[in-house]
Amino acid sequence: MTLRIQCPSCQQAFEVGEELKGRTVECGSCEKRFQVTDAVLAPERQRVFPDELKKNQDLSRFGRAPLNEGVANTSGKEMRYEAPDKSLFVGPPPLIRTLFAVVGSLLLLGGLALFFFGAQNYGGVLQDVEVTNRLILGGFMGLLGCSMLIWGRMRGRALASMFGLLGLGGILALAWFMPVHRTISGEIRSVAAADDVDDEKEVARSRPPSAFLVKEPLTEEEVIKKTRWFATVQPTLVSGEEANIAAVWVQGMESYQRLQLQNYLEEVLQLRALPSFRELLSGGGLFLIERRSLLDLDELEGVVGRFGEVEQTFPDLRLIQMTLEPSVLSEVSDEQNIKLVDSTQGAFYSLNFQELRALQKARVKAAINRLAAAEPVRMRKDITSRLASLLTVPQDAETYGELAAALEVWSEPGDGADDVISKIALNMRERGQTIPEGILKFLISRKTPSAAVLLVELWQENPSTRRASIENYGSTAAPLIASFLRSSDASVARNAAVLLGKIGTKAELPQMQEALTGASNDSFKAVLQESIEQVARR
Repeated sequence: MTLRIQCPSCQQAFEVGEELKGRTVECGSCEKRFQVTDAVLAPERQRVFPDELKKNQDLSRFGRAPLNEGVANTSGKEMRYEAPDKSLFVGPPPLIRTLFAVVGSLLLLGGLALFFFGAQNYGGVLQDVEVTNRLILGGFMGLLGCSMLIWGRMRGRALASMFGLLGLGGILALAWFMPVHRTISGEIRSVAAADDVDDEKEVARSRPPSAFLVKEPLTEEEVIKKTRWFATVQPTLVSGEEANIAAVWVQGMESYQRLQLQNYLEEVLQLRALPSFRELLSGGGLFLIERRSLLDLDELEGVVGRFGEVEQTFPDLRLIQMTLEPSVLSEVSDEQNIKLVDSTQGAFYSLNFQELRALQKARVKAAINRLAAAEPVRMRKDITSRLASLLTVPQDAETYGELAAALEVWSEPGDGADDVISKIALNMRERGQTIPEGILKFLISRKTPSAAVLLVELWQENPSTRRASIENYGSTAAPLIASFLRSSDASVARNAAVLLGKIGTKAELPQMQEALTGASNDSFKAVLQESIEQVARR
Protein backbone atom coordinates (compact mmCIF):
# COMPACT_ATOMS: atom_id res chain seq x y z
CA MET A 1 0.00 0.00 0.00
CA THR A 2 1.29 3.47 -0.84
CA LEU A 3 0.86 6.79 0.89
CA ARG A 4 0.58 10.11 -0.87
CA ILE A 5 2.56 12.76 1.01
CA GLN A 6 3.17 16.44 0.43
CA CYS A 7 6.35 18.41 1.21
CA PRO A 8 5.46 21.07 3.85
CA SER A 9 8.02 23.44 2.26
CA CYS A 10 7.38 23.38 -1.50
CA GLN A 11 4.04 21.47 -1.48
CA GLN A 12 5.42 18.91 -3.96
CA ALA A 13 3.47 15.63 -3.70
CA PHE A 14 5.03 12.14 -3.77
CA GLU A 15 3.93 8.56 -3.34
CA VAL A 16 5.86 6.43 -0.84
CA GLY A 17 5.48 3.03 0.68
CA GLU A 18 3.58 2.64 3.93
CA GLU A 19 6.71 1.24 5.59
CA LEU A 20 8.19 4.78 5.54
CA LYS A 21 5.55 6.05 7.89
CA GLY A 22 7.27 7.58 10.89
CA ARG A 23 10.60 7.86 9.07
CA THR A 24 12.41 11.03 8.03
CA VAL A 25 12.63 11.60 4.30
CA GLU A 26 14.18 14.28 2.08
CA CYS A 27 12.27 16.16 -0.63
CA GLY A 28 13.77 15.68 -4.09
CA SER A 29 12.76 19.18 -5.18
CA CYS A 30 13.80 21.48 -2.34
CA GLU A 31 15.85 19.01 -0.20
CA LYS A 32 13.70 19.76 2.86
CA ARG A 33 13.74 16.95 5.43
CA PHE A 34 10.51 16.02 7.21
CA GLN A 35 8.79 13.08 8.90
CA VAL A 36 6.12 11.01 7.23
CA THR A 37 3.20 11.61 9.59
CA ASP A 38 -0.47 12.25 9.19
CA ALA A 39 0.35 15.95 9.08
CA VAL A 40 2.07 15.62 5.68
CA LEU A 41 -0.44 13.27 4.07
CA ALA A 42 -1.81 14.84 0.90
CA PRO A 43 -5.60 15.32 1.16
CA GLU A 44 -7.71 12.98 -0.91
CA ARG A 45 -9.99 14.89 -3.20
CA GLN A 46 -13.48 13.57 -3.71
CA ARG A 47 -14.21 12.62 -7.28
CA VAL A 48 -17.50 14.11 -8.41
CA PHE A 49 -19.24 14.78 -11.66
CA PRO A 50 -19.59 18.40 -12.77
CA ASP A 51 -23.30 18.55 -11.94
CA GLU A 52 -22.62 17.38 -8.39
CA LEU A 53 -20.55 20.47 -7.64
CA LYS A 54 -23.73 22.48 -7.39
CA LYS A 55 -25.24 20.09 -4.84
CA ASN A 56 -22.11 19.87 -2.61
CA GLN A 57 -21.19 23.44 -1.81
CA ASP A 58 -19.60 22.59 1.56
CA LEU A 59 -15.82 22.44 2.05
CA SER A 60 -15.63 18.90 3.42
CA ARG A 61 -14.14 17.57 0.19
CA PHE A 62 -11.04 19.77 0.57
CA GLY A 63 -9.60 17.57 3.34
CA ARG A 64 -9.01 18.19 7.01
CA ALA A 65 -6.76 20.40 9.06
CA PRO A 66 -3.30 18.84 9.60
CA LEU A 67 -2.32 17.52 12.97
CA ASN A 68 0.65 18.93 14.86
CA GLU A 69 3.86 17.78 13.16
CA GLY A 70 5.44 14.84 14.92
CA VAL A 71 2.66 14.45 17.56
CA ALA A 72 -0.47 12.30 17.41
CA ASN A 73 -3.12 11.92 20.16
CA THR A 74 -4.59 8.46 20.59
CA SER A 75 -7.04 7.62 23.37
CA GLY A 76 -6.02 10.73 25.28
CA LYS A 77 -2.36 9.68 25.32
CA GLU A 78 0.48 11.61 23.71
CA MET A 79 2.61 9.68 21.20
CA ARG A 80 5.88 10.92 19.68
CA TYR A 81 7.89 9.40 16.87
CA GLU A 82 11.57 8.75 17.43
CA ALA A 83 13.92 10.56 15.08
CA PRO A 84 15.48 7.99 12.73
CA ASP A 85 19.25 7.68 12.29
CA LYS A 86 19.27 8.69 8.68
CA SER A 87 16.88 10.20 6.20
CA LEU A 88 15.51 8.62 3.06
CA PHE A 89 15.39 10.35 -0.28
CA VAL A 90 12.10 10.63 -2.16
CA GLY A 91 11.32 12.13 -5.52
CA PRO A 92 13.65 13.09 -8.43
CA PRO A 93 17.12 14.50 -7.52
CA PRO A 94 17.79 18.22 -8.01
CA LEU A 95 19.29 19.23 -11.37
CA ILE A 96 22.43 20.68 -9.75
CA ARG A 97 23.27 17.34 -8.15
CA THR A 98 22.83 15.51 -11.43
CA LEU A 99 25.15 18.00 -13.15
CA PHE A 100 27.79 17.55 -10.44
CA ALA A 101 27.63 13.77 -10.78
CA VAL A 102 28.03 13.96 -14.57
CA VAL A 103 30.94 16.46 -14.42
CA GLY A 104 32.68 14.38 -11.73
CA SER A 105 32.40 11.24 -13.85
CA LEU A 106 33.77 13.07 -16.89
CA LEU A 107 36.69 14.40 -14.83
CA LEU A 108 37.62 10.90 -13.71
CA LEU A 109 37.32 9.43 -17.20
CA GLY A 110 39.19 12.38 -18.72
CA GLY A 111 41.99 12.00 -16.19
CA LEU A 112 42.36 8.32 -17.00
CA ALA A 113 42.45 9.06 -20.73
CA LEU A 114 44.92 11.93 -20.29
CA PHE A 115 47.47 9.96 -18.29
CA PHE A 116 47.15 6.85 -20.47
CA PHE A 117 47.16 8.28 -24.00
CA GLY A 118 49.14 11.47 -23.17
CA ALA A 119 52.16 9.42 -22.09
CA GLN A 120 52.06 6.74 -24.79
CA ASN A 121 54.74 8.14 -27.09
CA TYR A 122 56.84 11.15 -27.99
CA GLY A 123 54.94 14.31 -28.84
CA GLY A 124 52.15 13.57 -26.34
CA VAL A 125 50.69 16.24 -24.08
CA LEU A 126 52.63 14.85 -21.11
CA GLN A 127 56.05 14.87 -22.79
CA ASP A 128 58.75 16.22 -20.42
CA VAL A 129 56.25 16.36 -17.51
CA GLU A 130 57.98 14.79 -14.51
CA VAL A 131 56.33 12.19 -12.25
CA THR A 132 55.94 14.64 -9.34
CA ASN A 133 54.03 17.14 -11.47
CA ARG A 134 51.92 14.32 -12.92
CA LEU A 135 50.96 13.15 -9.43
CA ILE A 136 49.96 16.68 -8.42
CA LEU A 137 47.80 17.13 -11.53
CA GLY A 138 46.32 13.63 -11.28
CA GLY A 139 45.58 13.99 -7.57
CA PHE A 140 43.76 17.27 -8.15
CA MET A 141 41.66 15.90 -11.02
CA GLY A 142 40.92 12.65 -9.18
CA LEU A 143 39.94 14.25 -5.86
CA LEU A 144 37.78 16.87 -7.55
CA GLY A 145 36.03 14.31 -9.76
CA CYS A 146 35.52 11.85 -6.89
CA SER A 147 34.05 14.55 -4.58
CA MET A 148 31.69 15.84 -7.25
CA LEU A 149 30.50 12.33 -8.10
CA ILE A 150 29.80 11.37 -4.47
CA TRP A 151 27.97 14.61 -3.66
CA GLY A 152 25.97 14.53 -6.88
CA ARG A 153 24.69 10.96 -6.35
CA MET A 154 21.84 11.21 -3.82
CA ARG A 155 20.99 7.59 -4.43
CA GLY A 156 23.64 4.85 -4.44
CA ARG A 157 26.34 6.87 -2.73
CA ALA A 158 28.20 3.73 -1.66
CA LEU A 159 28.53 2.66 -5.31
CA ALA A 160 29.50 6.21 -6.34
CA SER A 161 32.17 6.27 -3.63
CA MET A 162 33.59 2.98 -4.84
CA PHE A 163 33.81 4.11 -8.47
CA GLY A 164 35.20 7.52 -7.45
CA LEU A 165 37.98 6.01 -5.38
CA LEU A 166 38.78 3.50 -8.14
CA GLY A 167 39.04 6.35 -10.64
CA LEU A 168 41.29 8.35 -8.32
CA GLY A 169 43.52 5.32 -7.73
CA GLY A 170 43.70 4.59 -11.47
CA ILE A 171 44.75 8.15 -12.31
CA LEU A 172 47.50 8.16 -9.66
CA ALA A 173 48.72 4.73 -10.80
CA LEU A 174 48.98 5.88 -14.42
CA ALA A 175 50.74 9.10 -13.34
CA TRP A 176 53.30 7.03 -11.45
CA PHE A 177 53.92 4.12 -13.82
CA MET A 178 53.54 5.61 -17.31
CA PRO A 179 56.95 6.46 -18.88
CA VAL A 180 58.28 10.01 -19.00
CA HIS A 181 59.29 10.89 -22.56
CA ARG A 182 62.07 13.46 -22.50
CA THR A 183 62.89 15.61 -25.48
CA ILE A 184 66.60 15.36 -24.76
CA SER A 185 67.94 12.05 -23.56
CA GLY A 186 71.58 13.09 -23.51
CA GLU A 187 73.40 15.51 -21.22
CA ILE A 188 76.27 17.88 -21.75
CA ARG A 189 79.43 15.87 -21.39
CA SER A 190 82.36 17.47 -19.62
CA VAL A 191 85.89 17.09 -20.91
CA ALA A 192 86.71 14.65 -18.13
CA ALA A 193 83.74 12.46 -18.98
CA ALA A 194 84.50 12.59 -22.69
CA ASP A 195 88.10 11.55 -22.04
CA ASP A 196 87.07 8.65 -19.82
CA VAL A 197 84.55 6.61 -21.79
CA ASP A 198 84.45 3.76 -19.27
CA ASP A 199 83.40 6.12 -16.46
CA GLU A 200 80.72 7.64 -18.67
CA LYS A 201 79.26 4.23 -19.49
CA GLU A 202 79.28 3.33 -15.81
CA VAL A 203 77.29 6.48 -15.02
CA ALA A 204 74.81 5.63 -17.77
CA ARG A 205 74.39 2.09 -16.40
CA SER A 206 73.71 3.45 -12.91
CA ARG A 207 70.69 5.43 -14.10
CA PRO A 208 67.30 3.78 -13.64
CA PRO A 209 66.22 2.39 -17.01
CA SER A 210 62.57 3.19 -16.32
CA ALA A 211 63.34 6.89 -16.65
CA PHE A 212 64.54 6.60 -20.26
CA LEU A 213 63.10 3.49 -21.90
CA VAL A 214 59.66 3.45 -23.41
CA LYS A 215 59.57 -0.28 -24.04
CA GLU A 216 61.53 -3.35 -23.13
CA PRO A 217 64.95 -3.27 -24.84
CA LEU A 218 65.71 -5.94 -27.39
CA THR A 219 68.28 -8.57 -26.61
CA GLU A 220 71.30 -9.11 -28.83
CA GLU A 221 69.75 -12.30 -30.23
CA GLU A 222 66.53 -10.46 -31.12
CA VAL A 223 68.48 -7.69 -32.87
CA ILE A 224 70.46 -10.25 -34.88
CA LYS A 225 67.21 -11.86 -36.00
CA LYS A 226 65.33 -8.65 -36.83
CA THR A 227 68.23 -7.05 -38.74
CA ARG A 228 69.35 -10.30 -40.43
CA TRP A 229 72.78 -9.40 -39.10
CA PHE A 230 74.58 -12.49 -40.42
CA ALA A 231 73.47 -11.62 -43.96
CA THR A 232 73.72 -7.81 -43.85
CA VAL A 233 76.58 -6.86 -41.52
CA GLN A 234 78.84 -9.83 -40.84
CA PRO A 235 80.11 -10.29 -44.45
CA THR A 236 81.38 -6.70 -44.48
CA LEU A 237 83.02 -7.09 -41.06
CA VAL A 238 84.83 -10.21 -42.25
CA SER A 239 86.05 -8.66 -45.48
CA GLY A 240 87.16 -5.30 -44.04
CA GLU A 241 88.69 -3.65 -40.99
CA GLU A 242 86.16 -4.10 -38.19
CA ALA A 243 87.04 -0.85 -36.38
CA ASN A 244 86.20 1.12 -39.55
CA ILE A 245 82.74 -0.43 -40.04
CA ALA A 246 79.43 0.08 -38.22
CA ALA A 247 75.72 -0.38 -38.86
CA VAL A 248 72.82 1.86 -37.84
CA TRP A 249 69.34 0.33 -37.56
CA VAL A 250 66.85 3.19 -38.00
CA GLN A 251 63.31 2.29 -36.93
CA GLY A 252 60.20 4.26 -37.87
CA MET A 253 61.67 5.32 -41.20
CA GLU A 254 59.95 5.43 -44.57
CA SER A 255 61.80 4.39 -47.71
CA TYR A 256 61.60 7.89 -49.24
CA GLN A 257 63.64 9.29 -46.32
CA ARG A 258 66.60 7.04 -47.07
CA LEU A 259 68.49 9.34 -49.49
CA GLN A 260 68.39 12.34 -47.17
CA LEU A 261 69.89 10.31 -44.33
CA GLN A 262 72.52 8.78 -46.62
CA ASN A 263 73.63 12.23 -47.80
CA TYR A 264 73.84 13.47 -44.23
CA LEU A 265 75.92 10.51 -43.03
CA GLU A 266 78.29 10.79 -46.00
CA GLU A 267 78.87 14.51 -45.42
CA VAL A 268 79.28 14.47 -41.63
CA LEU A 269 81.35 11.28 -41.40
CA GLN A 270 83.40 12.19 -44.50
CA LEU A 271 82.79 8.85 -46.21
CA ARG A 272 84.13 7.83 -49.60
CA ALA A 273 80.60 7.04 -50.83
CA LEU A 274 77.01 6.91 -49.67
CA PRO A 275 76.48 4.26 -46.99
CA SER A 276 74.67 1.18 -48.29
CA PHE A 277 71.08 0.64 -47.21
CA ARG A 278 69.05 -2.51 -46.49
CA GLU A 279 65.29 -2.26 -46.00
CA LEU A 280 64.10 -4.61 -43.24
CA LEU A 281 60.84 -6.51 -42.97
CA SER A 282 60.89 -5.92 -39.21
CA GLY A 283 60.58 -2.17 -39.82
CA GLY A 284 62.84 0.69 -40.91
CA GLY A 285 66.18 0.07 -42.52
CA LEU A 286 69.84 -0.65 -41.91
CA PHE A 287 72.64 1.74 -42.95
CA LEU A 288 76.03 0.04 -43.34
CA ILE A 289 78.84 2.59 -42.91
CA GLU A 290 82.46 2.07 -44.01
CA ARG A 291 85.21 4.64 -43.46
CA ARG A 292 88.95 4.65 -44.10
CA SER A 293 89.75 5.92 -40.60
CA LEU A 294 88.60 4.64 -37.20
CA LEU A 295 84.83 4.74 -36.77
CA ASP A 296 84.20 5.11 -33.04
CA LEU A 297 80.72 4.07 -31.89
CA ASP A 298 80.53 6.94 -29.37
CA GLU A 299 81.25 9.40 -32.18
CA LEU A 300 78.65 7.70 -34.37
CA GLU A 301 76.05 7.96 -31.59
CA GLY A 302 76.52 11.73 -31.53
CA VAL A 303 76.12 11.92 -35.31
CA VAL A 304 72.98 9.79 -35.62
CA GLY A 305 71.51 11.38 -32.49
CA ARG A 306 70.88 14.44 -34.65
CA PHE A 307 68.00 12.74 -36.44
CA GLY A 308 66.54 10.46 -33.78
CA GLU A 309 66.72 8.78 -30.40
CA VAL A 310 69.50 6.26 -29.82
CA GLU A 311 67.99 3.33 -27.93
CA GLN A 312 70.84 0.79 -27.67
CA THR A 313 74.38 0.21 -28.84
CA PHE A 314 75.82 -3.28 -29.40
CA PRO A 315 79.64 -3.03 -29.54
CA ASP A 316 80.10 -6.73 -30.35
CA LEU A 317 77.77 -6.40 -33.34
CA ARG A 318 79.10 -2.94 -34.29
CA LEU A 319 75.46 -1.84 -34.45
CA ILE A 320 73.39 1.07 -33.12
CA GLN A 321 69.62 0.75 -32.70
CA MET A 322 67.64 4.00 -32.90
CA THR A 323 64.25 5.52 -33.72
CA LEU A 324 63.87 8.29 -36.29
CA GLU A 325 62.38 11.64 -35.33
CA PRO A 326 60.38 12.63 -38.46
CA SER A 327 60.35 16.37 -37.67
CA VAL A 328 64.06 16.70 -38.53
CA LEU A 329 63.32 15.71 -42.12
CA SER A 330 60.12 17.67 -42.65
CA GLU A 331 59.96 21.03 -44.43
CA VAL A 332 59.01 24.22 -42.58
CA SER A 333 55.66 25.78 -43.51
CA ASP A 334 55.11 29.52 -44.04
CA GLU A 335 53.18 29.72 -40.77
CA GLN A 336 56.05 28.09 -38.90
CA ASN A 337 58.56 30.45 -40.52
CA ILE A 338 56.66 33.40 -39.04
CA LYS A 339 56.73 31.85 -35.56
CA LEU A 340 60.41 30.93 -35.88
CA VAL A 341 61.51 34.58 -36.07
CA ASP A 342 59.08 36.11 -33.56
CA SER A 343 60.39 35.59 -30.01
CA THR A 344 57.13 36.95 -28.57
CA GLN A 345 55.29 33.90 -29.92
CA GLY A 346 54.90 31.04 -27.45
CA ALA A 347 56.04 28.54 -30.09
CA PHE A 348 59.29 30.41 -30.85
CA TYR A 349 61.39 28.39 -28.42
CA SER A 350 59.94 24.96 -29.12
CA LEU A 351 60.13 25.40 -32.91
CA ASN A 352 63.72 26.63 -32.87
CA PHE A 353 64.55 23.82 -30.46
CA GLN A 354 63.32 21.36 -33.10
CA GLU A 355 65.17 23.21 -35.85
CA LEU A 356 68.47 22.51 -34.08
CA ARG A 357 68.06 18.86 -35.09
CA ALA A 358 67.31 19.55 -38.73
CA LEU A 359 69.69 17.86 -41.15
CA GLN A 360 69.99 20.93 -43.37
CA LYS A 361 72.91 23.02 -42.10
CA ALA A 362 71.31 26.29 -43.15
CA ARG A 363 68.26 25.61 -40.96
CA VAL A 364 70.44 24.70 -37.98
CA LYS A 365 72.65 27.79 -38.31
CA ALA A 366 69.59 30.04 -38.62
CA ALA A 367 68.11 28.56 -35.43
CA ILE A 368 71.43 28.99 -33.57
CA ASN A 369 71.60 32.68 -34.50
CA ARG A 370 67.96 33.29 -33.59
CA LEU A 371 68.44 31.73 -30.16
CA ALA A 372 71.66 33.69 -29.59
CA ALA A 373 69.62 36.90 -29.90
CA ALA A 374 66.72 35.73 -27.70
CA GLU A 375 66.19 35.85 -23.94
CA PRO A 376 66.59 32.43 -22.25
CA VAL A 377 63.18 32.52 -20.58
CA ARG A 378 61.83 29.13 -21.68
CA MET A 379 63.21 25.61 -22.21
CA ARG A 380 66.66 26.74 -21.04
CA LYS A 381 68.04 23.34 -20.05
CA ASP A 382 66.71 21.58 -23.15
CA ILE A 383 68.02 24.20 -25.57
CA THR A 384 71.41 24.30 -23.80
CA SER A 385 71.69 20.52 -24.09
CA ARG A 386 70.78 20.60 -27.77
CA LEU A 387 73.31 23.38 -28.51
CA ALA A 388 76.04 21.56 -26.59
CA SER A 389 75.32 18.30 -28.41
CA LEU A 390 76.11 20.09 -31.68
CA LEU A 391 79.61 20.77 -30.34
CA THR A 392 80.31 17.03 -30.32
CA VAL A 393 79.65 16.83 -34.07
CA PRO A 394 82.39 18.06 -36.47
CA GLN A 395 81.58 21.64 -37.51
CA ASP A 396 83.30 24.42 -39.41
CA ALA A 397 84.97 27.22 -37.45
CA GLU A 398 82.14 29.68 -38.17
CA THR A 399 79.51 27.32 -36.77
CA TYR A 400 81.62 26.69 -33.66
CA GLY A 401 81.74 30.44 -33.08
CA GLU A 402 77.97 30.78 -33.51
CA LEU A 403 77.34 27.90 -31.11
CA ALA A 404 79.62 29.51 -28.50
CA ALA A 405 77.77 32.84 -28.90
CA ALA A 406 74.43 31.08 -28.34
CA LEU A 407 75.75 29.13 -25.36
CA GLU A 408 77.04 32.36 -23.82
CA VAL A 409 73.36 33.36 -23.60
CA TRP A 410 71.78 30.01 -22.72
CA SER A 411 74.43 28.08 -20.80
CA GLU A 412 74.85 28.40 -17.03
CA PRO A 413 78.08 28.01 -15.03
CA GLY A 414 78.72 24.44 -13.99
CA ASP A 415 76.70 22.72 -16.73
CA GLY A 416 79.82 21.51 -18.58
CA ALA A 417 79.71 23.79 -21.63
CA ASP A 418 82.79 25.75 -20.43
CA ASP A 419 85.04 22.70 -20.57
CA VAL A 420 83.73 21.53 -23.95
CA ILE A 421 84.29 24.90 -25.63
CA SER A 422 87.74 25.27 -23.99
CA LYS A 423 88.74 21.90 -25.42
CA ILE A 424 87.52 22.88 -28.90
CA ALA A 425 89.50 26.14 -28.74
CA LEU A 426 92.69 24.35 -27.67
CA ASN A 427 92.29 21.76 -30.45
CA MET A 428 91.81 24.51 -33.03
CA ARG A 429 94.93 26.25 -31.69
CA GLU A 430 96.98 23.06 -31.98
CA ARG A 431 95.87 22.61 -35.61
CA GLY A 432 96.80 26.21 -36.40
CA GLN A 433 93.21 27.27 -37.10
CA THR A 434 91.87 30.75 -36.37
CA ILE A 435 89.73 30.68 -33.24
CA PRO A 436 86.35 32.39 -33.84
CA GLU A 437 85.53 35.50 -31.85
CA GLY A 438 82.40 33.81 -30.51
CA ILE A 439 84.52 31.19 -28.73
CA LEU A 440 86.92 33.81 -27.33
CA LYS A 441 84.06 35.95 -26.01
CA PHE A 442 82.53 32.90 -24.34
CA LEU A 443 85.84 31.96 -22.64
CA ILE A 444 86.37 35.53 -21.50
CA SER A 445 82.84 35.89 -20.09
CA ARG A 446 83.12 32.59 -18.19
CA LYS A 447 86.78 33.16 -17.18
CA THR A 448 87.58 29.50 -17.78
CA PRO A 449 90.95 28.71 -16.07
CA SER A 450 92.03 26.38 -18.86
CA ALA A 451 91.63 29.20 -21.39
CA ALA A 452 94.07 31.60 -19.66
CA VAL A 453 97.11 30.17 -21.45
CA LEU A 454 95.32 30.31 -24.79
CA LEU A 455 94.33 33.97 -24.36
CA VAL A 456 97.84 34.96 -23.26
CA GLU A 457 99.35 33.25 -26.32
CA LEU A 458 96.96 35.13 -28.59
CA TRP A 459 97.77 38.38 -26.77
CA GLN A 460 101.51 37.78 -27.20
CA GLU A 461 101.06 37.51 -30.97
CA ASN A 462 99.18 40.83 -31.12
CA PRO A 463 99.47 42.73 -27.80
CA SER A 464 97.65 45.88 -28.90
CA THR A 465 94.48 44.30 -30.32
CA ARG A 466 94.21 41.53 -27.71
CA ARG A 467 94.77 43.70 -24.65
CA ALA A 468 91.02 44.18 -24.10
CA SER A 469 90.52 40.40 -24.04
CA ILE A 470 93.02 39.98 -21.19
CA GLU A 471 91.50 42.92 -19.30
CA ASN A 472 88.04 41.39 -19.54
CA TYR A 473 89.39 38.00 -18.52
CA GLY A 474 90.73 39.40 -15.23
CA SER A 475 93.36 38.64 -12.62
CA THR A 476 93.54 34.90 -13.40
CA ALA A 477 95.83 35.75 -16.32
CA ALA A 478 98.03 38.16 -14.29
CA PRO A 479 100.72 35.57 -13.27
CA LEU A 480 101.20 34.64 -16.90
CA ILE A 481 101.42 38.27 -18.02
CA ALA A 482 104.05 39.11 -15.37
CA SER A 483 106.55 36.79 -17.04
CA PHE A 484 106.58 39.06 -20.12
CA LEU A 485 107.90 42.12 -18.23
CA ARG A 486 111.45 41.07 -19.21
CA SER A 487 110.55 40.32 -22.85
CA SER A 488 113.05 41.39 -25.46
CA ASP A 489 110.13 42.80 -27.46
CA ALA A 490 109.65 46.31 -26.08
CA SER A 491 106.02 46.42 -27.25
CA VAL A 492 105.19 43.20 -25.43
CA ALA A 493 106.92 44.31 -22.21
CA ARG A 494 105.18 47.70 -22.24
CA ASN A 495 101.74 46.13 -22.85
CA ALA A 496 102.42 43.65 -20.05
CA ALA A 497 103.17 46.53 -17.66
CA VAL A 498 99.95 48.33 -18.66
CA LEU A 499 97.89 45.16 -18.26
CA LEU A 500 99.30 44.38 -14.82
CA GLY A 501 98.29 47.84 -13.67
CA LYS A 502 94.69 46.91 -14.50
CA ILE A 503 94.46 43.22 -13.59
CA GLY A 504 97.52 42.59 -11.39
CA THR A 505 97.37 41.65 -7.72
CA LYS A 506 99.81 42.03 -4.84
CA ALA A 507 101.17 38.57 -5.70
CA GLU A 508 102.73 40.10 -8.85
CA LEU A 509 104.31 43.10 -7.06
CA PRO A 510 107.70 41.38 -6.39
CA GLN A 511 108.12 40.57 -10.09
CA MET A 512 107.09 44.08 -11.06
CA GLN A 513 109.58 45.63 -8.58
CA GLU A 514 112.36 43.36 -9.86
CA ALA A 515 111.59 44.32 -13.47
CA LEU A 516 111.58 47.99 -12.50
CA THR A 517 115.01 47.67 -10.91
CA GLY A 518 116.54 46.02 -13.95
CA ALA A 519 114.83 48.25 -16.55
CA SER A 520 116.92 50.69 -18.59
CA ASN A 521 114.23 52.31 -20.72
CA ASP A 522 112.88 55.41 -18.97
CA SER A 523 109.54 55.25 -20.80
CA PHE A 524 109.03 51.63 -19.77
CA LYS A 525 110.08 52.41 -16.17
CA ALA A 526 107.51 55.22 -15.96
CA VAL A 527 104.71 52.95 -17.17
CA LEU A 528 105.76 50.15 -14.83
CA GLN A 529 106.05 52.50 -11.83
CA GLU A 530 102.53 53.76 -12.43
CA SER A 531 101.22 50.16 -12.67
CA ILE A 532 102.94 49.26 -9.37
CA GLU A 533 101.23 52.19 -7.67
CA GLN A 534 97.83 51.12 -9.08
CA VAL A 535 98.27 47.57 -7.80
CA ALA A 536 99.45 48.79 -4.40
CA ARG A 537 96.38 51.03 -4.06
CA ARG A 538 94.05 48.10 -4.85
